Amino acid sequence: MDGNAWCVRRLTRAGLTAALFCHVSVAAVEAQTARPAPPAAAPVAPAASAAPTPPAAKADVAASTSGGHARLVFSFDQPLSAEVKVTGGVLVISFPRAVEMQVNQLTTQLSDYVTAVRRDPDGKSLRFALSQRVTVNSMEAGERLFVDLLPDSWRGGPPGLPNEIVEELTRRARDAERRARLAEAQRVARALPPVTVRVGNHPTFSRFVFSLPEPVGVAIDRAGDRLTLRIAKPFTAELKHVRDALPPFVSEIEADTGADELVFRMAVSPQADVRAFREEGTYVLDLTMRGGQPTPGGRSSAAAPAARAPSAAPPSAMVLPGNVPTPPLAPPPVPPMAMPMPAPPPAPRLASAPPAPPAAPAVMAPAASAPVAAAPLPVERSPAPAPEHPPVETAEPAPRPAATPGPAGPVAVQARRAGGTIRILVPFTKETPGAVFQRGDTLWLVFDTLEDVALAGLQAEAAGIFSSVDASRSRSGIAVRIGLERASLASAGRDGLAWIVTLADTVLEPPRPVHLTRASDQGDRLIATVDFPNAGSVHRLTDPLAGDTLLVVTGAGPARSFVQQRDFVEFSALAGSHGLVVQPIADDLQVTISGDSVAIGRPFGLQLSAGLARPPSVQRMVRRPRTIAFDLELWAADERAAFRDRESDLLANAAAVHETQRTAKRLELVRFYMAQQRWAEAKSVLDAIVRQDRRIAEDGTIQGLRGVVAIMMHRPADALREFSHPAMSAAPDIAMWRATALAMDGRSKEAHDAFEAADVSPATLPNPLARAVLTRAVSAALDSGAVDRADKHLAELQEIGVPPEAEQQFALLRGRLLEARGQERDALIAYARAANGPDLPSRADADQRHLAVRHKLGDIDRKAAIEELEAQSYAWRGDDIEARTLALLAKLYADQGQFRDAFTTMRLAMRVHPRSESVRGMQDDVARHFERLFLEGSADQMKAVDALALYYDFRDMTPQGRRGDEIIRRLADRLAGMDLLDQAASLLQHQIDRRLTGAARSQVAARLALVHLMNRKPAAALQVLRTTRLSELPEELRNQRYLLEARAHADMNRPEQAMEMIAGIRTPEAEMLRADILWGAQRHRESAEQSERWVASRSAGALGDEERRHILRAAIGYALVDDTLGLDRLRGRYRAAMRGTPDERAFDVVTSPIEARGVEYREIAKSIADRDTLDAFLKNYRERYPTETPGASQPTASTPQQQSGAGGAPRPG
Repeated sequence: MDGNAWCVRRLTRAGLTAALFCHVSVAAVEAQTARPAPPAAAPVAPAASAAPTPPAAKADVAASTSGGHARLVFSFDQPLSAEVKVTGGVLVISFPRAVEMQVNQLTTQLSDYVTAVRRDPDGKSLRFALSQRVTVNSMEAGERLFVDLLPDSWRGGPPGLPNEIVEELTRRARDAERRARLAEAQRVARALPPVTVRVGNHPTFSRFVFSLPEPVGVAIDRAGDRLTLRIAKPFTAELKHVRDALPPFVSEIEADTGADELVFRMAVSPQADVRAFREEGTYVLDLTMRGGQPTPGGRSSAAAPAARAPSAAPPSAMVLPGNVPTPPLAPPPVPPMAMPMPAPPPAPRLASAPPAPPAAPAVMAPAASAPVAAAPLPVERSPAPAPEHPPVETAEPAPRPAATPGPAGPVAVQARRAGGTIRILVPFTKETPGAVFQRGDTLWLVFDTLEDVALAGLQAEAAGIFSSVDASRSRSGIAVRIGLERASLASAGRDGLAWIVTLADTVLEPPRPVHLTRASDQGDRLIATVDFPNAGSVHRLTDPLAGDTLLVVTGAGPARSFVQQRDFVEFSALAGSHGLVVQPIADDLQVTISGDSVAIGRPFGLQLSAGLARPPSVQRMVRRPRTIAFDLELWAADERAAFRDRESDLLANAAAVHETQRTAKRLELVRFYMAQQRWAEAKSVLDAIVRQDRRIAEDGTIQGLRGVVAIMMHRPADALREFSHPAMSAAPDIAMWRATALAMDGRSKEAHDAFEAADVSPATLPNPLARAVLTRAVSAALDSGAVDRADKHLAELQEIGVPPEAEQQFALLRGRLLEARGQERDALIAYARAANGPDLPSRADADQRHLAVRHKLGDIDRKAAIEELEAQSYAWRGDDIEARTLALLAKLYADQGQFRDAFTTMRLAMRVHPRSESVRGMQDDVARHFERLFLEGSADQMKAVDALALYYDFRDMTPQGRRGDEIIRRLADRLAGMDLLDQAASLLQHQIDRRLTGAARSQVAARLALVHLMNRKPAAALQVLRTTRLSELPEELRNQRYLLEARAHADMNRPEQAMEMIAGIRTPEAEMLRADILWGAQRHRESAEQSERWVASRSAGALGDEERRHILRAAIGYALVDDTLGLDRLRGRYRAAMRGTPDERAFDVVTSPIEARGVEYREIAKSIADRDTLDAFLKNYRERYPTETPGASQPTASTPQQQSGAGGAPRPG
């Protein structure tokens, strides 16, 4: 089973998450399942019967050393597993089969990590000689292998996969999931009863009856010639017999079973009326043809061509903006038969550059008198004349050996979208020469055909793909122009007799290149020739957008054309997808077809150099820098003009001129609106210019004006997008306007730098625009700390003049400048003046700054400042004023000790204003408060529940690195102290799995093991200790882990393993643990002796609770084994020490002679034997390791001096 099939099978069982993991590890799984077994001791088989060696895989390897580590990326041509290991300072990467790759460059690229790289002779391994100690981490992701070399200085978890790799794996998993769902839906559909379809053809209509197996929803949709019927359940359907009975106006019917529904798609003539209704478990479609009758009794396959014959009424077409319907042509008259006369070889077909002006458009005359014109066309309903088509002239074709009968019906051009690719199908029924090329965003299709071409199939799919579709006729051809909504590249190809044009982001099928050759004609005149067999005709086309003329030579397949543009003195040869396209520069240029070649010439010859042609000049592609210029006198006149009268005059002028001159008149209207400060109206006119005039849309002037209007409408993102136009990049004044947009967008540092780089003074602008620019320049300079530049810009603003409506904003800027200079008292006066004006944004800004200065000077206390800031935060929202208000409020909350309010305010500010500099500074300040709260003991003054709730509500503020890890460990201690052991264990387990390495990981594992022991989970404690074992640990930490592991074994009834773990440790804690282990194993004499030794090592004065408990248990142990001597020794040694203690009576009873024991002895013995020793162990452990014990109430900095014996060599901890 291959990797993809294995993933799909796994997906059907485990879902998307498992499939994503499957794509990461499928290569490793396949390697494990395919790993060969060890060779058996069998005789060697003959060479002829040996299995063939699989071919070597291929791979590309790349190396990088960024981010503090080295990364190797292997890209295989197939899924391949790998084994990565480090042995003796050598990194070995092994593959199950030979892999071809280049590794010579890796030594240089990884010079800080390796000294040499070698590939084994069999090609199955790579060996890297390491120059330093590293940790190796490898990840398999589909056909890629990532190997990371992490130095000792690396901290944290290993690096992850790149985002693009994760997205690719996610896409694969989703595709596999979709295929699995579709397969499952089809399997379910096969189990459901099918939908039967019956067709009945009647004299006036045709009926389709869909029999539904059960009641279910049905929806019908019609778009152009496509009729879609959706049944809301994945049934199946059989249409074999239905297709044989289709009426003439239904060309096809298809059924498709999806994941959730059954879809019928029918191609129906646009002139057919559709009526649908339900009837007793069926869904009925009645189709009626307008102006025609369907053929009763259906049709046979032999009658199918006749059924496709055109009816009396032409098919209706949806006319889009800019479209011209193509009227059908009558077939050309057939001349009477005549005997052929001897003649010289056929003259070349010629299309000369200057055509003779015809007296009348004879091309369209036959269409007007054709019999099909009896049916009314849509254009005849309007009294306006039909729009003029761009003229298309065609050279007379050479006489054909035999006449071809007229076409049987129209050629229906169709367009289909598949993702980002669009396919246009032109299904001719006979060999038809053609040409396909692009000019700008217009696609040209030129064909030598007299058949009617129906564009309804293109127009039905036009929404979102084509901006316009139109066609023009000539005597022997048709030219179709298609406007494209977005930039695409065309490819031309053939499918039988049909032409297929594909539009995509790249050229899918490049044409075969053709070349121009310098030659001479019979009169020794220079011409250019092209080898172009099977040429069709020469067409003269007029491009209505560019206003120039093109000479186009059609031809049969395969696709052939110029692959790049070539410019000459008299003409240019344009690149295309198929056919030859020549743009004449000389008026008398001629293009002729002679045999298998095409000649380009002039009556007196061409001017050609020996090199024939030059590539396009670079200067042709360089645009002249545009500028955003304003006529100050015209601006002043428009500013003083009466709005209604001037607007009416400009609108009338724009409507009266021809469409080609309308843009200039509209720009006059735009500048008038700008002078009147009607920015929205100016924007609407500019948008109309861009939509309707494609040539001016490429001019940077329009983008510049749109950017200025966007700035005045406070839309900096739109302005920056307009200023990024290529034609504006070198404009002399673009830096000033871009800086204004950056300042408005809150990017003060970038804006100040851009203002400094600008070469144009704002004084050259009209006053409203100059004030807007200078105001943002002052603000950007103040935010960047450039006080002198801000003073200079403010002086320029005052020199231009400050109107009454702008005095409030000027006072605000003046106050900010005074505050930056340290003149806070003068700044307060300026802020107070700015806060008393009618401009609401300036007033809110001044209020906030006024309050901040008062708090800084001590004129208002913290509590009152918080109250005013809270009111301001609710009164003004949405810009940098709110950001600064929230930043100051969060800081005051934190200083006041209102941490929850501070953190909540900080989170709100970061969500609403993530790019604000003031919010970023506030975030750093509040983050320091968070660290001090949980690291320096401030949270210890809070209730444990409140501290934990505060952390969990704002745990996203936990800092990265060592300090964040310490916060989490302290939190685990608080959880353990509240007996929330499962939650504490979860936090510590995350630290071990994701955050820590080395000795720190083993130390935290000891904490986690203790939590598991407290939670009565000795197996989990033993597991975490084993998985974090290291050979080199400090002795104290190693002994600590041995104690925990021994206690876990004891709790699991493994006394021998427990005793073995602490055999070499002679500390008091180990001695007490031995006593507990022996007691639990019912080795009472040994336990009693161990307890007695432990008490003797600790009893320097009065006996404590644990010492008295061990003495009592030792007495019971001696009694259980009838050790009279032991009891006497214990009574004589501790009788005086037990006197006056709560256990005096119990000691007397348990150490009394055997014959004197009674009921009281049995009760005391039972209570001591049933006492859990874990609490005593934990208490002793806390005393010995106070800083490493979760839940310790009073951690101390000092620990008792460790007592260790010399019990053998060190063991792994």
